[in-house]
Amino acid sequence: MKKERILLIWIFLIFIYMISLVSADIFLTQQPKDIYNIDDEMSLILGSDGVVGWAGMNLICGNYSQMIYFHYLSKSETNNPVTIPLTKEFLKGSKGDCYISMIFDNAKKNSFPFVITDRIEVSVSMDKISLYPNESFSFKGSTKKANGQEFNGIVDINFESLNIQNSVPVEKDEFQGSFSLPGDIASGDYKIGFFVSEKNIDGEIINLGSASSSINVLQKPTKLVIETQSKIVPGNPINFKAELYDQANVTIEKKPVALTLSNPEGKKVYDKLLFTGESNSFNLLTSSPFGSWNINAVSEGLTERASIFVEKYRLANYSIANNTLTILNIGNVPFDKPVEIRIGNYSEIKYLNLSMGGYAELFLEAPDGNYNISISDGYSEFLSNTPLTGKVVSIRDKNYKGNTGFGFFKNNFFAWIFLLLILGSFIFLTTQKVINRRFKVTNKQSVFFNNKPEETKGGVVKLTPPLDKSPEISKFNESHYADHSLEIHGEKQQASLLALKIKNMSSFDTKKSNINERINEITKEIFNNKGKLYRSNDFIIGIFAPVVTRTFDNSLNAIKTANSIASKIKSDNNKFNQKINFGIAVSDGDIVARKQDGKLVFTPLGSGFLNAKKIAEISKSDLLISESTNKKVMSKVKTSFYSEESGIKTYLIKEIVDKQENKKFIEGFLKRNNESKHLRDFRTEGLKNESNEDSLDKHPFKFP
Repeated sequence: MKKERILLIWIFLIFIYMISLVSADIFLTQQPKDIYNIDDEMSLILGSDGVVGWAGMNLICGNYSQMIYFHYLSKSETNNPVTIPLTKEFLKGSKGDCYISMIFDNAKKNSFPFVITDRIEVSVSMDKISLYPNESFSFKGSTKKANGQEFNGIVDINFESLNIQNSVPVEKDEFQGSFSLPGDIASGDYKIGFFVSEKNIDGEIINLGSASSSINVLQKPTKLVIETQSKIVPGNPINFKAELYDQANVTIEKKPVALTLSNPEGKKVYDKLLFTGESNSFNLLTSSPFGSWNINAVSEGLTERASIFVEKYRLANYSIANNTLTILNIGNVPFDKPVEIRIGNYSEIKYLNLSMGGYAELFLEAPDGNYNISISDGYSEFLSNTPLTGKVVSIRDKNYKGNTGFGFFKNNFFAWIFLLLILGSFIFLTTQKVINRRFKVTNKQSVFFNNKPEETKGGVVKLTPPLDKSPEISKFNESHYADHSLEIHGEKQQASLLALKIKNMSSFDTKKSNINERINEITKEIFNNKGKLYRSNDFIIGIFAPVVTRTFDNSLNAIKTANSIASKIKSDNNKFNQKINFGIAVSDGDIVARKQDGKLVFTPLGSGFLNAKKIAEISKSDLLISESTNKKVMSKVKTSFYSEESGIKTYLIKEIVDKQENKKFIEGFLKRNNESKHLRDFRTEGLKNESNEDSLDKHPFKFP
């Protein structure tokens, strides 16, 4: 029984001791904040329940532990303030997730966790992100310390990849500023850094933050350059391209650029929209004017000019056809120099003075056979093996009229009288025979004749024959023709040129066929419409010059005349077995012209005559016109593009839309052609019936 009491007493004592142990405790009556910045102060209150003993506290941040409190508590120290300076020296670089560890009588307790950081939040915005050199942009931003306290300091601005820096102040967590870009900054994307820092009294950075943004610098065209030759010889291409450079002297590709090439007279010869960096060329003719040619380039608001000096170029083109040597000045200066012409072993020097675009025709003769012909002007040489015909070797001007087989009569007066008597008798007998025959026909078939003779233009009087008779051939006056001269004094003017080429002339037997009469009837249309005739080999040229027509607008008249000729030839081809293979064209060109004894004397300038001939050669019985003529008559004539050969653009006549002028023209044409009586009657009948949908009044005149 006694032992049991002793055991109970020990149990009671142990229980009392345990109670004393449980009530002996320390604790934090003021816990740490959630987050601290470097250099903040941490304030804690260590509480106890009146225990006595040693109490300690440690700051634990990861593997870092630092004692912050060690003190012997008495019964009266129940609330003990503890202040911890979270300086950079104290923390020794420690930061992150932390807590306070408390120790009392070998018992440990931990505080709530908290964070120690050196972070400052930074945000920034900009008013523009794409801009050109020399432009400015504005920015503004805000800061926020991790502990929520207000920040005042400095923001440093840094352009990455560029040695450009700037600083602006931060006041009450806000900052703003602007920045101007350099004028030579290269295009591209740039990153801009904004750095905020807080320093202690020793100048050490204790808290910091950063933000970044970016801008795009655009290419700004600052320089336009034309790359081309400084000088050039005619006949070679002018090569050129425009390069556009930005603020950093970097090329800008594929930007539209308008390029214009002008000759020394200021006339545009090339006008095209290209792209920068794109190469192009212009083929310079050998006849292109010498002097400074200008290239103008316009792109992105920039203008640039470059000059190319085209050198003087003396050059002639030689061609031989049908015993005729044609020397054409295709250079850009007068061709005034001697030329040696050699036919076999025979040679002769001709002194030429050809204006630009002018030409000379020399007739070459030699006994029938093939000959080696060479022409040399000292700079170039032309060689050809060509068949020639004739009796003796000679070189003469095409218009020269030498010995024609009447040498016996040249100095014999009585021989001329004898010849004139014979010719007079023949003409008298022939005239009497014709008059008698026609008088008989008139009595028998008076229905086909007019009672009075009809007087035609040019002063030719003729009777209108029956429709089944061939028309009488009129004799042309000298005033109907034009003479070509290598050197004349006159007035420079632009003429409309009608070129008719008889392509199969050599196939006709002039003794057995009526080809001469047919050609005469055809060519009468030229002088009946105020044109002048000029013959050149297989070509018949109609010249409509202001000095003759008294008007500067001759293009439409020449086209109508050419159409009448084409219609007449096609009509004759339907009647006769021998067909005329022809080409016909209308172009224009400059000439120096004057009237002399009613005739037109002219010198061609430029390549107008040559172009008219070339277009006629291209034509296959269709009426073609040149590009320059097409521009003049495009409001009155409908055309379509035909072809482009040797740099010459041609257009096919499809329809004339000038109805009133067509009426007058058709009336005149019908009156001038005796064989068109039935057609005139048909047209007159058609005009009476205005409701007829095929009436000529209802429809424009169309070419066949």
